[in-house]
Amino acid sequence: MKARIILIIILFSLQLKVKAQYPALVQLSGKLTNIPSAKRIIFYYVNVQGKSVVDTANVENGEYVFVAKILQPHDVTLKVIHQYPKGEEPKGNPFISPENIAKLFINAGTIAINSTNTFSNIAVTGATWQKDFEYIRNAEDKLRKTAGAQQEEWYKYKDKGDAEGMDRIIKEGNQNVVASLKNVYYPYAKAHPSSPLSIWALRVCCNDRTTISGKEIMEAFNALTPSIKALPAAKDLEHYIKFTATTEIGKPAPLFSLADTAGKLVELASFKGKYVLIDFWASWCTPCRAENPYIRAALAKYGAKNFTVLSITSPRESGRENWLKAIEDDKMTWTNVWDKEGTVCEMYNVTGIPRNFLIDEKGIIVGKDLRGEILDKKLKELMGL
Repeated sequence: MKARIILIIILFSLQLKVKAQYPALVQLSGKLTNIPSAKRIIFYYVNVQGKSVVDTANVENGEYVFVAKILQPHDVTLKVIHQYPKGEEPKGNPFISPENIAKLFINAGTIAINSTNTFSNIAVTGATWQKDFEYIRNAEDKLRKTAGAQQEEWYKYKDKGDAEGMDRIIKEGNQNVVASLKNVYYPYAKAHPSSPLSIWALRVCCNDRTTISGKEIMEAFNALTPSIKALPAAKDLEHYIKFTATTEIGKPAPLFSLADTAGKLVELASFKGKYVLIDFWASWCTPCRAENPYIRAALAKYGAKNFTVLSITSPRESGRENWLKAIEDDKMTWTNVWDKEGTVCEMYNVTGIPRNFLIDEKGIIVGKDLRGEILDKKLKELMGL
C-alpha cells in the first residue's frame, strides 16, 4: 500500500511540472480547524460521461487527502461525516445541512482546502476558477431563493383570487431570468474565453434563446481558446448549440405523434393550416400552471381565427391521475398529450419547463417562450389585428 501511494505521489509530482493536459491528476489536501467531530470526508461529482464518481477519506489529525484522475475541470461536492460525542445530538439532518457541504471547481494540480469552525467555511488555493465559480453560484442561489419566495407569493395571490398579483409575480420572475442571462452568464462567457466555466455559462444561455440568440451563443463559443474547446464538455456544447439551432425561429417544427388523454394518437401534422402553440408543462410545475389563464384567454380570443393549443406534459409527470386532475382544474379544454418517453422534449431541446413554441399555418416556428401577455401580443401581431 505504501509503495502504491509513493508511486502516485511520484507520478503526480511529474505531472505538475508540465502544462496540464486532460485527463489529469488532482490532489485535494484538506485541513480542518476547530471541527473536532469530523471523521470522514465524501468526495462526489458527476463526470462528463454522466457517471457518478464517489470516494471517501478518513480525517486524521484534522487533515484529509484525495488524489483523483479527472477528464476536465469541473465542480465537485465535499461532505463531512461527523462522529459526535456521546449525548451530543446534531441539529437537523447533518448529511444535508449546508454547513457540512463544500462546493469546489477543481482543475489539475494541487488544491488546498482549509475549513474553519464549519466545513462549508472554506478558503481555497490552487483552484484556478474557484472565485469565478462562487460568483456564478451566488448569482444562481440568489435567483433560486427569489424564485422560491415568488412561488410562495404567487400561491397566496391565487388563494385570494388576485389575478393582477399573480400576473405581476410571473412578470417579475421572467424579468429575473432574463437579467441573470444578460448580466451574469453571457457576459461571463464573453469576458472569459479561457475559463472552462464559460462552457457552463453558455449551456445555460442555450436553454433560453429568446434572450441570447443562437448566433450570439455561437460567436461566444467560437471565441473560446483552443484548450477550452478541446475539453469534452466543450465538444458536447458545440453539438448541443448546433442541435438546438434546429428549433430556432424560422425553422420547421419537428413532427411527432403522441397519445392524448383518451389514448388516441395525435399528430402535429394534423394541425397544418393553423397557428399552434406547443406548450410543454407538468401538473407539478407551478410556473407552468400559472401560464394556463393566459393560454385560455388567447384561445378564447383567437380560437375562431385559426389558433389552437397542443399541451405536452413532461416525461417526469407525477402520474396520470395528477395529470388529468390538473387539466380539469385549470380548464385546459384544448388537446393534451403525454411525452412519456421524453422523445419530443428531446426533439425540441426542452431541458426545463415551462417552454412553448408557436408555429404558423405552414409548420414554421414563429415564436418561442411566449409567456404571460407576450403570447397575446405575438398573436395579435401575426394576425394583423
